[in-house]
Amino acid sequence: MNRTKVYFTLLIALLLTMLCSCGRNAKVMDEAERIVEQSPDSSLALLSTVDRYSLSKSDRARFGLLFTMAQDKSGIDVDMDTLIRQSYIYYKGEPETKYYGLSQYYMGKYYFLNDSTTECEECFQNVVNNAKKRGDIDLQCLALEKLSRSIVLSNKRLSVIYAKKAVDLYSNQKNAKIANLILYMLNLANCYILDNQKDSSFFYLRQSQQYLNRISDNSMPKYVYHSLSRAFYYFNEKDSALFYSRKAIDETSDIKLMVFYSCCLEECDSLESAERLLRICSAESNDKLKYSSYMELCKLSCKRINDKQLSTDIDSLERFADKYMLDLYSQKGKYFEENINQGRQLERQENAVMVRNGVILFIIVTVLLLAALVYVYLSKRKALHAQEIKYMQDQYEMELDSQRKEKEYLEKEHNLLLESKNKQIALLKNGLFERLELAKKIKDAKGQSCHIVINDNDWNQLYSLLEGGEEYFVSKLKERYPSLSNDEIQMCMLIRIGLSNEDMANIYCITVNSMKRKLYSFKEKMGITDKNQSVRNVIQGL
Repeated sequence: MNRTKVYFTLLIALLLTMLCSCGRNAKVMDEAERIVEQSPDSSLALLSTVDRYSLSKSDRARFGLLFTMAQDKSGIDVDMDTLIRQSYIYYKGEPETKYYGLSQYYMGKYYFLNDSTTECEECFQNVVNNAKKRGDIDLQCLALEKLSRSIVLSNKRLSVIYAKKAVDLYSNQKNAKIANLILYMLNLANCYILDNQKDSSFFYLRQSQQYLNRISDNSMPKYVYHSLSRAFYYFNEKDSALFYSRKAIDETSDIKLMVFYSCCLEECDSLESAERLLRICSAESNDKLKYSSYMELCKLSCKRINDKQLSTDIDSLERFADKYMLDLYSQKGKYFEENINQGRQLERQENAVMVRNGVILFIIVTVLLLAALVYVYLSKRKALHAQEIKYMQDQYEMELDSQRKEKEYLEKEHNLLLESKNKQIALLKNGLFERLELAKKIKDAKGQSCHIVINDNDWNQLYSLLEGGEEYFVSKLKERYPSLSNDEIQMCMLIRIGLSNEDMANIYCITVNSMKRKLYSFKEKMGITDKNQSVRNVIQGL
């Protein structure tokens, strides 16, 4: 049975370890979700510690959504849809929840980055409806802004409506952040620009420029100045476009802004400066911006009518375009390969989860069986223990009953002894009182004092009565007040049995006042300092 206990303990420990592992993953994801807004990089670091292969289907969906959120808020474009698609598919069955709206939003962003306009518009529209039902203004405004950007080329008027709605909703919010409001206004101004509504676009551009004085975010001016520059460029106001483009570059050396600044220089006929800047951009930029740089260089070469330079730039553009397309196809191939690997990995993961669940079920059944055996064993031991306790209780009760009877017998004997003693004291007192009464009568008849004599037999009898019956009056009196003489002790014995001062004066053949003075002199011997306490009270209290 001891070996069974050991196995039982080990199985319980294994089960608890597995359950704690599952609980740890849930706690990590809770913490990652709590800090994803303020510290997305820390959230990513936390999520990287989660064992994805041990997660259930619902936890995998939540993990994919949180990981995508953390990537997006860290500034990483989500160009792979493996994780977010799991969440997107899973949360489609929960259209009323926050996770449904978030999964639709990030799936829509993926479609937006990959130019899937129809799917993108559908996702963002679902987000708007979900956020509106739940009263989530922030998510609703984000979805409206992305919706307006996704259809700005295909339906300019509708994009203006969506962008305007986002600005109105967010500006009426109590805790609205100025930086976010500026970005929504810039998006609305861009929609107005593409819809050729110049006055409306510049109204919101100037308003966003005024808001710059109310924030301390150093990254916002470049967006405002670049948007102003693009607006002036679009409406063919070259000098203003060049001015604000220069201000945007002064805020930050961004390759994209530098390419646009070169375009403004080109429009203002500063061709050499534009070419010099473009060649710097083509050397330092990534693939997408490098392509734009080469295109602008080709345009400049055409304007300068330099056949040799134009041919060189066109060759560079073609070489880069071929390389860019090869890289693009390579990325697509990697994407599909990654999808296939992810599918296989998920299948293996589901099989691993099934095996784990089977192991857990087996452990639970085994533990329950062992628990049943232990329960039966412990029940028998408990029954035997209960019998032993009952036997001991019976013995204890018998012993208590015996002690109780013995105590009752002793109390009865004690009471009889006290009763006998009290009777004897009463008889002795009665005898003394009869003598005192007789002495009073003689005194009254003769007109002179009469002395009552207490013989040795009377004193011995009185001593036996006051010392016996566990009272030990005389012994306690001598122990407490050793300075008292025998005569004084006898006087205390008379006080103890209740004789008055007058009776005691007759016995000692003195006056009552003399008796009082005699008793008062006892105070010093007995150490009584309290004026309100009498010798008689002290003696009666022993």
